[in-house]
Amino acid sequence: MFITIIFIGIAVPFIAIAIVKRSKKQALEYDRKLHLLAGELRQLRKSLVEPINRLFESEQRTRRFTERLEQLELREKSSRQYGQAAKLVHNGSTVEEIMEVCGLNRGEAELIKVMNELDATQEAESQIM
Repeated sequence: MFITIIFIGIAVPFIAIAIVKRSKKQALEYDRKLHLLAGELRQLRKSLVEPINRLFESEQRTRRFTERLEQLELREKSSRQYGQAAKLVHNGSTVEEIMEVCGLNRGEAELIKVMNELDATQEAESQIM
């Protein structure tokens, strides 16, 4: 029994040392893997920066194009309204008719009527001379 106790007394430290060495080796391996993964993560971030920047720039361009298109559509609509209003004035329509048909407010309809009447007067005067 004394020999068993001595054997256990000698074996336990060796087993403990072996466990510590194995744990230390595993910790070093985990640390190495962690550094590798951290490096891969950095690379992944770097590789994503450029596409994300391009996507952001594309979104900005798309937003600007959309705003510009909306402005052009509004201008085109206004041009059509004013062109139609000018035709109505030329055909002798009243301000109220112009407002109703073209969806213009009174000030716009009156201005178009006055401007077209002025143009007509100037054309008539130039033909007389």
